[in-house]
Amino acid sequence: MRCIKKPKRDGKQTIKRVVALACLLCFIIAALLSEVFILSHAGHDHDREGINGSCMTCAQIMQNAEYLLRQLSTTVGGVMFALVKLLIAIAVLYAGLDLTQGKSPVELNTRMNR
Repeated sequence: MRCIKKPKRDGKQTIKRVVALACLLCFIIAALLSEVFILSHAGHDHDREGINGSCMTCAQIMQNAEYLLRQLSTTVGGVMFALVKLLIAIAVLYAGLDLTQGKSPVELNTRMNR
């Protein structure tokens, strides 16, 4: 039974993976802590002593929600940009490939007696 060896990764790939994982964990932790804050203050008493007569807890919840949505939209925009670039690169590479390579004239139905 053959054992498939994994290709060795260089240091740059490992660092990129660690940084990406750390960013993902930070985003998940921020989202979860914001959810906990919102759920813990869902049934609060409204005090009208805040800025412009608004409730300070409601203002904080709205500020956190806006911040997370702004971060999420930036992330989604970046991912979509990268995905479009990847699809364009794949299309260019696919268009440049010679798909007839390695096929015989018989397989290509080529007429040889002109």
